[in-house]
Amino acid sequence: MKIAKIKIHYSLIFLLILSLFTGSFFKILGIIICIFLHEFSHFIFLKLFKVNVKYLELSIIGGILEIENVSLLLYKKLIINLSGVCANIIIILFIRIFNLEVLNYLVTYNIFIILFNAW
Repeated sequence: MKIAKIKIHYSLIFLLILSLFTGSFFKILGIIICIFLHEFSHFIFLKLFKVNVKYLELSIIGGILEIENVSLLLYKKLIINLSGVCANIIIILFIRIFNLEVLNYLVTYNIFIILFNAW
């Protein structure tokens, strides 16, 4: 399986550098990991349905998977789209089950991602 290139937008690099000086590096890193896991779950199902993924770009506002223009059946599109939301739900459950109170901000962030994707 060919892995897509991962691009990191300069705005995200700038935010990470800035977070080193503000003491929020690990919070920003947690958000980036959530974005990556969300997009990676889309990637897994795109590969499962044999869709060519050109690259994954992570930026300050989220992630973008650039794919080839293909026609997929509606149920496959639904599975691909819901996989990201499922990743967010799994993250929330992980934080809640293991009672990781220090990561509660990620629960809020993942709920936001779920609502954003539902729109």
